[in-house]
Amino acid sequence: MTNEEMISKILVDFATAMYEWESKHAPRIQKEFNERSGLATARMNEAQSELRDVFRKFCLATEHPQREGSAGDPPDYHPDFFDILEIAVKGKKAEASVRQPRLGRMVPSKGGGIVTANTGKEFITYHLRLTDNGWRLDDRRESHYDDGTIIKMGL
Repeated sequence: MTNEEMISKILVDFATAMYEWESKHAPRIQKEFNERSGLATARMNEAQSELRDVFRKFCLATEHPQREGSAGDPPDYHPDFFDILEIAVKGKKAEASVRQPRLGRMVPSKGGGIVTANTGKEFITYHLRLTDNGWRLDDRRESHYDDGTIIKMGL
């Protein structure tokens, strides 16, 4: 398997795992925030634990004790719409350009609570590094929006 094929696989597998996590947790998170203005601790701990498992499997080990993640309903990650445009490998580092629609994004509403907004298509540059365990996603990515905005963020 070539580097490009391995990177494609890790990206699609990551998108699939995130899709499954978001599908399971996002509707419940959104409902509970809207109903109670907060999420029950046990459920949030369960969601965060499962999210950390996804990150451990696909991402580089990080010094950040907790990755927060975000959850869209419908999910932000969807393997059927995860379009890998280009992969550039330079030694033990790689960048992958991906186009994915923003099917939904949980955002605060003006009246309180959380609502879902459609934020259009997004082009994302994922950074990866080759480790002893294969290619892993780096903690950073850039999101390129339709209006030309580029936002650097973590996973």
